[in-house]
Amino acid sequence: MSKIKAIPNMRGLITSSSLGTFTNCPQQYFWVYKERLRRIKEKWMASDLGNWGHDWQEIFYRSKNKYMADQAFEKAHLEFKKKVIESRGFFVDEYEEYEEFVELGRYLINAYYDHYGMDDFKKYDILFTEEEFRVPIIHPVTGERSPYFDYGGMIDVAWMERLTKGLWIMDHKFLKSWDEGKAKASYNQQLLGYSYGLKLWMKHKYNVDVEVFGVMFNIILKVKMAEPKLLKDKTKFSKVIAKTDHATYLAAIKRHGFKPEDYKEKLDDLKANPVTRFIREEDYIGKQQLHDFQLRLFNMAKQMYEQEYYYKAYGDACIYCQFQGNICVEDNDAFKEQFVVMEKPHNELKKVQDLVV
Repeated sequence: MSKIKAIPNMRGLITSSSLGTFTNCPQQYFWVYKERLRRIKEKWMASDLGNWGHDWQEIFYRSKNKYMADQAFEKAHLEFKKKVIESRGFFVDEYEEYEEFVELGRYLINAYYDHYGMDDFKKYDILFTEEEFRVPIIHPVTGERSPYFDYGGMIDVAWMERLTKGLWIMDHKFLKSWDEGKAKASYNQQLLGYSYGLKLWMKHKYNVDVEVFGVMFNIILKVKMAEPKLLKDKTKFSKVIAKTDHATYLAAIKRHGFKPEDYKEKLDDLKANPVTRFIREEDYIGKQQLHDFQLRLFNMAKQMYEQEYYYKAYGDACIYCQFQGNICVEDNDAFKEQFVVMEKPHNELKKVQDLVV
């Protein structure tokens, strides 16, 4: 970092999301980050639960206080509901779905606390939570700085393991399912980028030289437990049930006035084989991996700048594109009718958008 001089910040900002978008489809990168298009949001989205969950995690790990974190969750969803109702209102069925989703959120954060409790604070020292960073893009061999872009992101939690003194990045993921192989391939660029960014950021902001051991993905599966169904005569539960857990099944037994001992075999099975909701996957970062990423990032920054005014959708990416494939190049008007132009340039980072590094 000694080679870096503070100069007026005329560079753009690359994030893990924008880099991934460009790698997948330069045309989509153009619509999202240059034309600032966003699909018109006709109803609340499941991603909102992830946002509230991040709020809860931030307060919890910063304050070590579950009550404060619970309050943050309640405030976030109430403000969101008020905003949606004022803008266009809920349909009845949509409102019920929303309320069920909020209940799922409350259930998950309580289950998360029951699962991990305060153990994390015994094992790790929390350095910071929800911290944005912006760092130069440096060629790993020549030391040249990219004149086109800086690299930025937001780290959910940075903590140091007390026993090994290893520095880890924890990244929260609220997901419907987890496939380890596919997920690691998908998040590989993110974990390398965050490791690169944290190392330079700690030097730039705190004047500390660190080695990042790796990234820990803190996965919270959005699994909704099903209650057992009553038989038609309502005298007992059906043996065929969807995914459930011990607590949900036992609560249903008590609510219907049944005897837990009559369902002992099922309850014992659920206790012995709990539903997996919380997973932690650790990925260690090697020096060669970081070197290769840094070189690729430097070259991609140049490519993204040089293709500023020329983008082309290509390959199989069109099949899975959120913008409905090559409609974006075949029929511009039909394509744009489904989207709204954001007032400000798209960037998930606010504090470091104009930061000079």
